[in-house]
Amino acid sequence: MHWFAFTLAEVLITLGIIGIVAAITMPALIQDTKKQQASSRLKKFISVINQALISAELDYDRSIGEMDSSDASYDFLSTYIKPYVKSFEIEKRQLLNKNMATLRFTDGSQMSIKIGTCYDIYYDINGEKFPNELGRDIYAFILCRKKEPVM
Repeated sequence: MHWFAFTLAEVLITLGIIGIVAAITMPALIQDTKKQQASSRLKKFISVINQALISAELDYDRSIGEMDSSDASYDFLSTYIKPYVKSFEIEKRQLLNKNMATLRFTDGSQMSIKIGTCYDIYYDINGEKFPNELGRDIYAFILCRKKEPVM
């Protein structure tokens, strides 16, 4: 009866090849996972904010956006969003060189808003963690009021 075995050199070569293949494929797998996480957080954010705005419209009889305050962004978040979502706090801060109000969610993400002609909304999927760059972990949305047709 013959026993077949691998030499130490054969085992090390095989492990080396497996290591090289893993080193080549792991960055791509990690990047795909990060993209999927960002995509799912964005979808969740859009759904949660949409539901909050619908609830606020029902509670306030469609008067969203009729605010005449110098702190309109802060007032908007505290009146129309915070009561309808799981969140921690609202603060006034600077983001991307703009004065805004920011609402921190319980999952570590945050929403910042600046009200002008339209509502400039920035969603940061990882909060204060870096890189804090548009398109990488901060995503921008613009919400404009629907204008009534002229008759």
